[in-house]
Amino acid sequence: MGLYERDYYHESDLQPIQPWNSRSMVSILIVVNVVLFVANFLMGSSAPNKLTAFLWLESENIKQPTQLYRLLTNGFAHANIAHIFFNMLSLFFLGQSVESKYGRNEFLRYFLIAILFGSLIWSIRHLVTGSPAIVLGASGGVTAVTMLFVFNFPQAILHIWGVLPVKAWMIGVLVVVVNLLGNSSLSINGKSHVAYDVHLAGAAFAALYFYGKLDFGALGSLGTAFSNLFKRRPNLKIHAPEDEPVASAMQIEADRILEKIHRDGQESLTAKERKLLEEYSRAVRKQRQQ
Repeated sequence: MGLYERDYYHESDLQPIQPWNSRSMVSILIVVNVVLFVANFLMGSSAPNKLTAFLWLESENIKQPTQLYRLLTNGFAHANIAHIFFNMLSLFFLGQSVESKYGRNEFLRYFLIAILFGSLIWSIRHLVTGSPAIVLGASGGVTAVTMLFVFNFPQAILHIWGVLPVKAWMIGVLVVVVNLLGNSSLSINGKSHVAYDVHLAGAAFAALYFYGKLDFGALGSLGTAFSNLFKRRPNLKIHAPEDEPVASAMQIEADRILEKIHRDGQESLTAKERKLLEEYSRAVRKQRQQ
């Protein structure tokens, strides 16, 4: 993929590319994937218990309760440098705005559940067809992130390889068409090194999440536990005098946002939530000065 810009899209949630933010969930996921990849490399290709072999998913694992962890861990294993490079590149460029819009913890929940969804669809397909296979890689989760970016920012301009400007919705169409064609070719010609069905499952998951207006906030402890090591708790409190209340709708929304900060940290806020909180703070200060 490549850099994107705001020329044809002006939603405040579409963030400019940040060089690197070690506290963002996108960065944390990239680090985890790279560390596992390097660790596997250091163990040597001839090791009988390679880390990648421990993480990948085999078609028979769906019938083995002790191996079900692989439905998730296969999304953190990669076959080679090109495999991990292109997955992490797409995650880095497109994941930032998605994380900014939904918050770091919801982004993590979305990414992990997308991997589980793709792994489950892949496993069921191979269970039905009876064809033994192995799958690994973050492609299902990355495709889900890519398509969620497309659904949220269809008019954003993406620069493929940093050169060719293309609208995001065209990238979305391309992703679906290429994988549909690849999946059809796989059905006719047999084996392939590309898990087209996992990619399509990721795209379908993004559509279900976006158009179904889903929210995995009930699993809040998952994102919080994963990110607590990288988070500072803000000391933020806003008080409105009882005799001069701020508009009730704004007060209710501000209370919700403050509770979210207390639960998930300030980094979990979307751009719209930050803007509303700033407006609320200005309204409170204005009342105090009257």
